[in-house]
Amino acid sequence: MRMKLPMLIGGGLLVGVCLGLLLVPGALDRLVPKAVIRSIGEATVGGPFTLTDHNGRRVTDQEWRGKYLLVFFGFTFCPDVCPTALQVTASALDKLGAKADRVVPLFISVDPERDTPEMMARYVASFHPRLVGLT
Repeated sequence: MRMKLPMLIGGGLLVGVCLGLLLVPGALDRLVPKAVIRSIGEATVGGPFTLTDHNGRRVTDQEWRGKYLLVFFGFTFCPDVCPTALQVTASALDKLGAKADRVVPLFISVDPERDTPEMMARYVASFHPRLVGLT
């Protein structure tokens, strides 16, 4: 009986630890080391661009050198996220007051077939006069 008691206690502890690791959220993640992520290249986001603004004029990134670009990617047929984000952008511009002159808010369409310059002009005008629509 003396040998069985330590084995029962040890077995019970082992079962308890295993159940704890499975049932407590994140417990197993803390014991297992995270994988090291290594980069295999450079990001292809950013850099020079040439697009058409909501007035039908070709523009490049050079237009706004020396200014902060506040860029949002979306589309005019977006039902909820885009209008909400653009309302937040408009509110931020208003709160910045004169400091907003250093910021260029860009709305870049990911649906250029439907988002013509005419459509973009109507859309961006409904949010803020300084918002630039690009396609």
